[in-house]
Amino acid sequence: MQYARILGLFLIGLLGLNNVSAESPQWWYAGVENLHPKSAWLKTLGSDDTVCLLGHKWLADGSIRLQMPARLVTMQKKIKFRAVPLLTPGNENATRRFLRSPQFQKKFLMSLLQQLRSSEVWSGIHLDMEHIPSSLQKEWIDWLYSVKAALRTLPNKTLFTAAVFPALRFKPGAMLMHPPAKLAAIFDEVVVMGYDWHGPEGTPGPVSDIYWLKENLDYLLSFYSAKTLWLGLPLYGYGWTGKHTVVLSRKHGMSSARLKKYKFTYTWLPDDNFLEKAQMLVSERGLAGAAFWRAGFESNTGM
Repeated sequence: MQYARILGLFLIGLLGLNNVSAESPQWWYAGVENLHPKSAWLKTLGSDDTVCLLGHKWLADGSIRLQMPARLVTMQKKIKFRAVPLLTPGNENATRRFLRSPQFQKKFLMSLLQQLRSSEVWSGIHLDMEHIPSSLQKEWIDWLYSVKAALRTLPNKTLFTAAVFPALRFKPGAMLMHPPAKLAAIFDEVVVMGYDWHGPEGTPGPVSDIYWLKENLDYLLSFYSAKTLWLGLPLYGYGWTGKHTVVLSRKHGMSSARLKKYKFTYTWLPDDNFLEKAQMLVSERGLAGAAFWRAGFESNTGM
């Protein structure tokens, strides 16, 4: 889907919006299985974009193992995009064990630095930590500073990024777990997860919403500079059937044969209009770009 970029060019010419970028960089979350040459999202990938690869191992004891698929190496050599591994410790119990142990944290850093030094691809790392106990906030912030300092010792692999919760009208405790005033001083860039406004744990409703995105961005921009903030956008939705949800994707829409057995009471999928408006919001606010969750859910136009 190149509609947003074309629309941006048209508006710039028509309205003289010289401060609005028509071609904002893109950030793609992708698994190894999504690196297939025929994947639609790869058709739009350029040198200003970022690929955040999923599927790495991070255990509570600090053990990590970064994947290095040959296909990613080949792609990066050809296109020269930024590549970062997504690292997540998992659930609250695993996060709690890790943050309580300086030994586990030291083991993590030693292994991380060793693997980044030997890498042909990585520009740094991307953290996704969503289960931080309130009792361990100080330990978490202190640990983030130690990771940042460690990355700064590596040439060309210093990029320190993270996924952060929306601050407003989101799940309880989001602001406490991801305090923008503190994180803005630590991370080089962040992706605000502009999705799961309504999701499996709540009542039926839109997974995202333009007004909700606007109010969260305007709040977060009082802490983060625009060029360090990526707007995370969903390429998925949900169908609600009773108290249960079924994941929907733009790739298959509502026509997938697997959905015929369900009687949904409510469904939501991001359509072209929503994504075009969201990407214009990225340009209007001067953000780093749009980040898509995720490759494999995209339509045959790439988004």
